[in-house]
Amino acid sequence: MNSQQIRFLDMLKNHIRDYGTIEMAQLFDQPFTRIHGEGITGLFPDMAQVMAIKAIVDGISVDIGKATT
Repeated sequence: MNSQQIRFLDMLKNHIRDYGTIEMAQLFDQPFTRIHGEGITGLFPDMAQVMAIKAIVDGISVDIGKATT
């Protein structure tokens, strides 16, 4: 991996630490597009790498749903 890819994964790790979850679509938006304008696919042109990250993201994603009153 190159330094930008490592920086991206650090941002992903920090986001998960701070918010507890993330959705794959968020990896195409700020703050992830600060490193590359296309987000994850701009940094990881190898789709096998993108799919490996997606598997991790999907594995920790939590459906927080809506609060019921």
